[in-house]
Order: sequence, then structure tokens, then C-alpha cells
Amino acid sequence: MVLTKEKIKNLISEEFIKFANLHGFRRVSLRDDIDYNIHLKDTETIKNVITPAIGRISPIGNYFQAAGVSLDTHLRVIEEVWEDLAHIVDISIPRAQLLGPWTYSLMLGNIDSTFSDWRKYECTAKGVTKFFKDLNASNVVGLIEKSRSRENIWQLDKLLNKNVEIPNCIDDFGLNGNGLVFRRLVIAKLANNTNYDNIVSYHRSFYAEYKKASPLEKYPDAIEALILRLSKF
Repeated sequence: MVLTKEKIKNLISEEFIKFANLHGFRRVSLRDDIDYNIHLKDTETIKNVITPAIGRISPIGNYFQAAGVSLDTHLRVIEEVWEDLAHIVDISIPRAQLLGPWTYSLMLGNIDSTFSDWRKYECTAKGVTKFFKDLNASNVVGLIEKSRSRENIWQLDKLLNKNVEIPNCIDDFGLNGNGLVFRRLVIAKLANNTNYDNIVSYHRSFYAEYKKASPLEKYPDAIEALILRLSKF
């Protein structure tokens, strides 16, 4: 029997609780602006949030789309240095309001070709069962391990700050583009990057352009506030 959109969401949410628990994540919230339960794994230094990657749900077409799971990581040592400045430059996404700004995000398809693209499943209880059967057979453990390999400040510094200019392929790293300027300055400082002063100068060189663009005119003040804060590290 074809199920409604809400019933599909509810079924996925129920099954995902068991899946997330299996991998050490605990359910912490279900909010109106988030379709699925938030599942968190946290320590004193890091927060990880895992969510089902569900796309379009079409009962009329009798399918829903899925791309496995997404895994968002918040490194406290980086984000807590600057996250109070985020509101100044209007950096906010619904899921981040619980987690705090996420440092990087990885999709299951990054390491498992089974979910390298959206897959279609029937809008039925059997379709949901098939999705979780595929999910349990996938390399979720490898996704978690890859995320852990990036928890190192010096590793992130190599990815993001090898050159003074921002690399063109930040999406390949899974790094969060919202607040990237702030994040890379924090990382460079914490990693004792010898190019830190040059990276600062590079971003200061854009101040005149920032002030001409209404979404960016507050960036110079926020960046300077961060630079002052980092000078005391």
C-alpha cells in the first residue's frame, strides 16, 4: 500500500532511531523545522550529528529519494572561538541552531558508491525497509572514520590553508562555506601556520569590496574582532 508523505517520514524517523543508536548516536530533539530526529554524538571537544539524507517524497509517483546519511561535525576548539560573531554577519542554518556552526559535513556517497547519487524507493513500508537494509549494508563505519580523520586541526589546516588564497575545491573537503573566512583564520592560528599573517592580509584586501555589497558590509568589523581575539592566543 502506498503511504502518505507524513507516514513515510514517520516510518523513516522510527527506523532511524535504531540505526543511529547502533552507531553510538542518541536522539536529542525533534523540531518543527527539521523533518527527522536529530541524533547526536558529543564529547568535550566535538559534536557529530547524523541525519537521513532524504530527498523528494512522491506518493503519487510511488517513490521517495534517498542518498544514505549525512554526518555534520562541529569542532568546539574551532567554532567556539568565533561562533558568537556569526549573528553579526547573519550566518545561520536551522540545524546549526542546535549544533552550533558545523565545521564540515560528509555524505555517505563520499565513500560508498552505493549512495553516490539519489536512489529511489517505493513509498511503502517495504520501500522503507529496503532503504534501511541498503543503509545497514553500506559503509557507514567508513564515513564515521573519515569524519574522525578530519578532527585534527593540523589536518584541516593542510586542507584549507596550504596556500594564502582560499582553495577552489572546498566542497570536496566538505568544509562549511558559511563563515569560512572566520574558520580558516582560527584554524591557521591554532595550527601555528607560518602564513597566518599573510592570510589575514589576504582577507583584509577584500574589505573595500565587502563594504559595497549589502550582505557583506559587516564582515570587516567581524573579522577584525576575531583577529583581535586571536592575537591573545
